[in-house]
Amino acid sequence: MGAMFDSYKLRIPITRAAEYIGYVLRADKGQGRSVTMGIHDGHGRWGDQIVIVNHRNPGTNYYFNRNEDSRDKGDLISFINNHMADFREVLGLTGNSSRGNYDMEGIKAVLEALSGIQFSEPLKSVNGSFSANRTDSEFRLSDYEICPLNEKCRDFLITGRKLSPSTVDLFSPFINSVAYIADGKRYYNTSFPYRVPGNTDICNFEVRNYRYKGHSAGGNKVDACWVVSFNREPWNIEFVYLFESAIDAMSFYELNSSILLSRLPHVAFVSTGGSVSRAQISAIHNYFEMARLVCCYDNDESGVRYDISTACCLWNVTLQRSVREDLVEFICNGRKFAIPRDKLTFTAFKNAAGLRQNILVKKPRFTDKSLDADGLTETVWFKDWNDCLKYRKTPKKEYILYRGRGRDYNNV
Repeated sequence: MGAMFDSYKLRIPITRAAEYIGYVLRADKGQGRSVTMGIHDGHGRWGDQIVIVNHRNPGTNYYFNRNEDSRDKGDLISFINNHMADFREVLGLTGNSSRGNYDMEGIKAVLEALSGIQFSEPLKSVNGSFSANRTDSEFRLSDYEICPLNEKCRDFLITGRKLSPSTVDLFSPFINSVAYIADGKRYYNTSFPYRVPGNTDICNFEVRNYRYKGHSAGGNKVDACWVVSFNREPWNIEFVYLFESAIDAMSFYELNSSILLSRLPHVAFVSTGGSVSRAQISAIHNYFEMARLVCCYDNDESGVRYDISTACCLWNVTLQRSVREDLVEFICNGRKFAIPRDKLTFTAFKNAAGLRQNILVKKPRFTDKSLDADGLTETVWFKDWNDCLKYRKTPKKEYILYRGRGRDYNNV
């Protein structure tokens, strides 16, 4: 399917496809590397909203729905297929409007309609303030005051996230207290600088504080990430541990410090920032070319999808995925198969796809055993690594356990 539509994907940006079915730009959300578009009701309220990353480059742009639990994400073809009912209504197309498997005829008709439109006008926004060439909200390092980790931010990590002072001190060369000063204010947040692996230029910040998490407006999340390595030579790194957040990476280290402390010259820790892109994995793999990747993403369905996406990037295979109520359907490696959503693990996917294991997977679990209601030992699983660390340091009667199950665990 990819080769059939490649020429369209190089010419048609997702922003235009979205605009065609009624999405408008949210100018208040920034207009740097990514933009936010939504359905506006005309009375100050927003309905469905999507974020389009790398929006000025049709060849590499992709989108995701702002609803964290949404499966509405992907490239131009995915956007058209996921919103086929809307395109059919606008274009007056007849036929099946299912959002399940790819509707090849419908997608082709939409692409032909979009390819005949001259995209010379700026995108529409609610207040009409957007121009395709505007760069006011692009990431500029000069807009920030960057300082070493201060006491207030350090206290957030120790008190708020239960990290030990020794762990914070170990990682502190890779953490900053950063204030956005372009608006004349100086409010410092705990910030983890993002770089493209192998490049020294900061191009984004993963920002954390009490009741707040996010990234710098206009920052690069396409192929940049937070990278911690205590060895200047990337070819000496044997294992790269991948996480959805920097705090999870630090929590994982602390939980396994008895093993990892002696291995620090040969391991690296990476945060991809809550999502995983093919460009990020390629950049990490190309830089740490001798290392094996260990996926330590969250212990939920999204985390498993990131395991699968990481592996497919390394396998260099295409992946098609369709999520139904109880099943996830895949087309990969020339095979079409389905896995029940409550049984989805990377191991189940790998076996069904007939592919060898090229990554290791670790899901958050407590290193000790606990007793269940029948007095039998059981492993305690968690949604993420910081939850696991908090459990270790919190009186058990005050901690509400995550009642999920484990979705793979490989010893390294």
